[in-house]
Amino acid sequence: MIRIGCVNYTNSIPFLYGIKNKPFAKEMEVTLQTFSPAECAKALLDNTIDIGLVPVAILPLLPYYKIISDYGIAADGKVQSVLLCSECPIQEVETLLLDFESRTSIQLATILCKNYWHIQPVLEPAKQHYQQKIKGTTAGVIIGDKAFNLGYTYQYDLAEMWKNHTNLPFVFAVWATTLPSLDTEIIRVFNQALQYGVESIPALSKLYPDNETYWTQYIHYYLDERKKQGLELFLSWIGK
Repeated sequence: MIRIGCVNYTNSIPFLYGIKNKPFAKEMEVTLQTFSPAECAKALLDNTIDIGLVPVAILPLLPYYKIISDYGIAADGKVQSVLLCSECPIQEVETLLLDFESRTSIQLATILCKNYWHIQPVLEPAKQHYQQKIKGTTAGVIIGDKAFNLGYTYQYDLAEMWKNHTNLPFVFAVWATTLPSLDTEIIRVFNQALQYGVESIPALSKLYPDNETYWTQYIHYYLDERKKQGLELFLSWIGK
């Protein structure tokens, strides 16, 4: 049995479609669960799934991991779904509430505050309904589907800020396993399913027309060499 975990955001719908509609080898039993990014990372860390679409900031915490696909969730400029929001300019922010759903976005915001904006706000883990506290000099990092159609005065797209700072794309999530001996045939067929899902975006866009621009202009599903360079740079900066 292969246990797969995927993120339950709009950006992962093509992957879910591919996994559900492009069956693995007939003799293979697959279970599929969906999580928030943080929950998916924890599931892989706790070995309750074998393959997961996980936030890249979890990778250094794993005793062993292998990225098994050139598909993932990335952006080359604006991503539209990972924002730092405030009612004051970024230089006036004193407290930054950090979205609890993704370690990667927290780390990215921390790196940008230090190295790009050169500010030192108080970093505060956010709780449910924290968006109501974003006012005055308190800002917040908002990610995922809840980042769509917000009305804050200032909205800083963190992937765009990363691109401005490094001239590299940003990778948010990768498909990884903690199994040292995952069969190469499983990996091959799994990647076929992911490819099928991504290639089905034109058909999916007819079912979800509001998502077409997001999928085709903001989310990059294939991790080319420049995206891998951006990932390596980000991982090297975590914790600094």
